[in-house]
Amino acid sequence: MVRYDRVCRTNTPLKTYAGKTLYNHQGGYNGAAEDASPLEPDQYFWIASCTKVVASVAALQCVERGLITLDAPLDKHLPELDALPIITASGEKDLFEFRKASGVVTLRQLLTHSSGVVYDFINPTLAAWRGSRGETPSLSETGHIEEFSIPRIADPGEAWNYGTGLDWASHLVERLTETGFEDYVQKNIAQPLGIKSWTWHMSKRPSYAEKLMKMSERKLDGTLAASKTPFRGEPLYERGGAGIYTTVDDYMRFLTDLLRDSPITLKKETMDMMFAPQFEEGSKLQKSMWDIACAPLVGQSMEGVIPNQGLGGYLTTHDITRDDGYFKPKGTMCWHGMANLCWNANREKGIAYFFATQVIPWNEEQSQALIKAFETAVWAEFSSYR
Repeated sequence: MVRYDRVCRTNTPLKTYAGKTLYNHQGGYNGAAEDASPLEPDQYFWIASCTKVVASVAALQCVERGLITLDAPLDKHLPELDALPIITASGEKDLFEFRKASGVVTLRQLLTHSSGVVYDFINPTLAAWRGSRGETPSLSETGHIEEFSIPRIADPGEAWNYGTGLDWASHLVERLTETGFEDYVQKNIAQPLGIKSWTWHMSKRPSYAEKLMKMSERKLDGTLAASKTPFRGEPLYERGGAGIYTTVDDYMRFLTDLLRDSPITLKKETMDMMFAPQFEEGSKLQKSMWDIACAPLVGQSMEGVIPNQGLGGYLTTHDITRDDGYFKPKGTMCWHGMANLCWNANREKGIAYFFATQVIPWNEEQSQALIKAFETAVWAEFSSYR
């Protein structure tokens, strides 16, 4: 197994990106080829949906600057999103019904996956709709808004659905600031934190090709085989749902800022709000999270888990303690990436960690078991550190 993992903590109010490293390890090889070289500390990774929390911070910066509010309707800013209908299956093969959405999407809903948009490849109705048109469900390749302008499956605020909310949020940032999303992220997040590796475009950083970790695919017999690298094509437009290339150290610079008493990228009160539960316990939104496959975000099992959502990721509102030894403290926000990457951050404990690999398919058993073991070891060792 190939991976690189790191744990960091901070509670310093100083404006520095340096946190205290508690654990730093790289192991395995760069890909599945027989002559693969050992993984190196400065390897680059395509982090897929671990990009989403970066887009959340960018959007919250716009809130801080008075360009938008969390609960303002976005129909004037994103008319393309407002125009998307709600789709339902008619009950007859290849026939679907459409209606106008009730209510207007807000930024809070985009950041909490409650806007009604969903990835077509994980929704049976949208997958069937794609098939009826001779199309294949897939992630956006170019990042063009038309690629994720597909029907919604719920009215705004009615249900939690994992989808393109952060892609729309990054497009909103572009329109509010009149700046391309990568340029915005570089100026307002990466540069203030001393991050130099981030990009959506491999062509802009040709030296990255030599350092990019090779993608591997887990076969049904459990072995690894070489896969396409880079896994995704070059996008025309950067989107907040996925796409950043980074080193582990640079991503940890970003995660460390989420912990700081005086953050660099956001005001303290905004960062605290980012880590606050957005769904009332027992609400329809909170309950709807059970209907989606959230288990990978908390260690393959939902036992002892009460799911909730922060403004930057999945949020645990209660300590998770299980007989199998798995533990995660309340207040931990986390997310995963398609190539079986995983980040966690807990402001109260002052601890963040990042597990990075490049193995598909998403949620394959051996990678997830390794993530679970890593997380369990982290919290067993450091849960009372602060």
